[in-house]
Amino acid sequence: MKVYIVTTGEYSDYTIEGVFSTEAKAQEAVDRYDDAQIEEHEMDGLDTSQRVEMFHCWLDDNGNLSSSRSSWLDEKPANSRGGKKGDYSTKFRGWSTRSAEDARRLAAEARTRHLQEAP
Repeated sequence: MKVYIVTTGEYSDYTIEGVFSTEAKAQEAVDRYDDAQIEEHEMDGLDTSQRVEMFHCWLDDNGNLSSSRSSWLDEKPANSRGGKKGDYSTKFRGWSTRSAEDARRLAAEARTRHLQEAP
């Protein structure tokens, strides 16, 4: 069974104005607002899209943590883990969908590889 959710706003201003059993009833509600839209969802259904958290870590030449952060992706990327030296800097980057610790370990491994290859 489908439900029709009337929403207004975006981001922090996003509001659910009502949930309706038919699209016609939802449309009646939409007509009362300037910026409303209808979202169609399956009742008791799960959202099958899986957002994935990607962890990023940068180490400096000495192996010290330079910065770290995480971001959310709408789907798991093909290259979900790795480490490399920065293209335009001396920082070493690690990334992973597993954990922040895994991203840091991969950055450290990239640094070690670079030091072993250096003349």
